[in-house]
Amino acid sequence: EIDSATQQNNVDTKKAQLGIYEAKLNSAKVALEISKTKFKREQELFAKNATSKEEFENAKNTLAANEASLKEIEAQIVQAKISLNTAQIDLGYTKITAPKGGVVVSVQVEEGQTVNSNQTTPTIVNIADLSKVQLKMEIAEGDITKIKVGSKVEYSILSEPNRKFYARISSIDPGLTTLSNGKYATTTSSGSTTTSSSSSAIYYYAKAIVDNPDGTLRIGMTTQNTIILDSAKDAVIVPSIAIKKEDGKSVVYVLKKGKDGLDTAERREVQTGLIDSLKTQILSGVEEGEEVVTKRNSAAEISEMFEKEKRKMKF
Repeated sequence: EIDSATQQNNVDTKKAQLGIYEAKLNSAKVALEISKTKFKREQELFAKNATSKEEFENAKNTLAANEASLKEIEAQIVQAKISLNTAQIDLGYTKITAPKGGVVVSVQVEEGQTVNSNQTTPTIVNIADLSKVQLKMEIAEGDITKIKVGSKVEYSILSEPNRKFYARISSIDPGLTTLSNGKYATTTSSGSTTTSSSSSAIYYYAKAIVDNPDGTLRIGMTTQNTIILDSAKDAVIVPSIAIKKEDGKSVVYVLKKGKDGLDTAERREVQTGLIDSLKTQILSGVEEGEEVVTKRNSAAEISEMFEKEKRKMKF
């Protein structure tokens, strides 16, 4: 806020002028009513030859003068209101106010610095409404067609990795973002993008607007995001590493406990469902509670491993 004494005095002066004109308006209205009454009386008397033509003309002229005076004062009031409004706007310029409520996230000027009033919109501080924040996710080119607006997102922040937050994708950018040599380059206004090498990775931004009532989420935070494309309730799942491929079929080895203390591996063909980076849904072939072999071996190696154990125990 700057010294507003001059502007405040100007506003007070304009208010006083407006008050004077409004008082004159009231007087002019009273005078007009009196002149109307007098003219009507003189008109009736003149028709009966009970008054002179001069008196009649004087009453007529007085009425016309009062009507003109009233219109003049009404115009002066309009002008006075415009002048007052202008003065109030000038007074408002002495105070810098935010267009909306929020939290100051950065200050663009220092105390004592002169702000150039010729700028169209000089920025003093940046304010953000942190009750809602935007989650911005990089989606690889190979996955972008799988993502839809409305897809559910599970995410966490580095400071609270075990706390899960949830949101839904609200928009997906149609333009790409290129990551090359650790730097980003977005599409130009003409729609073209320059990449410097074949190792450049192309991403698209998906965004979600999320509630932030307790202020936990802050500007610039890194999030670990999982976009849920589909889900299944009460599903039988196994570690993805337990599933082997044999002749184009999905196979798991189920651990069987023998009465003689010898464990065996039973080969099962399975039908798989949903898959993520660590787990796979089993639609048929394995029952809940059964144990599967998860060693990073081929199917043949697993069978051989159990055969060797049997031979050792028998010997």
